[in-house]
Amino acid sequence: MKYSIIKVLGTDSPWFEKIAHIRTRVFIEEDGYPDGSIVSVQDKSAVHFLAMADKKVIGCVSANIKRDDQDRLPLEIYLTAGKNNIGEICKLAVLKEFRSRPIALYLMVAAYDYLQASGVAGMFVWAMAEKTRVLDLYAKFGFKVHGETFMCCARKPATAFFLNLSEDAIYDTEKLRIHEQISRNYRRYLVDAEDICL
Repeated sequence: MKYSIIKVLGTDSPWFEKIAHIRTRVFIEEDGYPDGSIVSVQDKSAVHFLAMADKKVIGCVSANIKRDDQDRLPLEIYLTAGKNNIGEICKLAVLKEFRSRPIALYLMVAAYDYLQASGVAGMFVWAMAEKTRVLDLYAKFGFKVHGETFMCCARKPATAFFLNLSEDAIYDTEKLRIHEQISRNYRRYLVDAEDICL
């Protein structure tokens, strides 16, 4: 199977329609999010990563940055981030039939590496409490629970996590080796949206 990870800037690209489709399938059809909740104003300034397998769109994730008090992260609908120069990895979605493959991991590492290279001091993620596989993935990256459980737009309990890059992202040798290997793997598939025709 041939994979591609496509980097998409903002919402003006025709690729964003594919991102919205994946979010609809996962968040609305599977998780019960209300219609209209999968696209936010923050998507316009976000960097999105789209996964494809044999030219079929199979997953996506978004990365947002809050540089100053004028910016807002998607998570701030539910709680106050209270910090500047931080990022958020959000809306990680992979089609059900591809969840046994490392697609979510590739997307997560792509967003993580993008935010880290952008110079943020830390980053947020959040997920519904019932998504134990996703919560485990976040813990592997060193994210720690942030604040109280809150009710997300799907009317289900959710948990926010924060990773302070100067304190929490200290990998031991084994984790660093694994991260570098995953980074090499997803970068083999990484292309800019402008370089691919729909």
